[in-house]
Amino acid sequence: MCNFAQFNGLGVVLGPHLLENMAVEIRRIDASKKSELKRFVKFGISLYEGNTCYVPPLIADEVATLNPRTNPAFDFCESAYFMAYRHGRPLGRIASIINKTVNERTGGRTARFGYVDFVDDAEVSAALFAAAEDWARGQGMTDIVGPLG
Repeated sequence: MCNFAQFNGLGVVLGPHLLENMAVEIRRIDASKKSELKRFVKFGISLYEGNTCYVPPLIADEVATLNPRTNPAFDFCESAYFMAYRHGRPLGRIASIINKTVNERTGGRTARFGYVDFVDDAEVSAALFAAAEDWARGQGMTDIVGPLG
């Protein structure tokens, strides 16, 4: 487990101000919109297209897992999903998740991250991890672990 001062995915401490100067645009996915969840899921499929070692997920299953209306885990969890874009082209994704039940049991303030996939670009990965961390920090979390899921 890493606290936010130690971790940003690259070993460098990033502040929110750095995101403003990046050529990478981070967009939060609206989990209430099936079309946006599909875009989030399909990014991973398109990223690994042609890789014979990759087995794509069933889109409907992944959308149901990420949708707070269809996944009972959201009775005690909350999440935020983000995608990175440059010039309108999708370049990466990440999910940030808080399991309230685990935090209550452990006394922790820990978020998790998962569904992390991105092109080979340090700017993209830094922006995605910063978005996940910033959201978790805004929810009162002090630590983040992952990738999970």
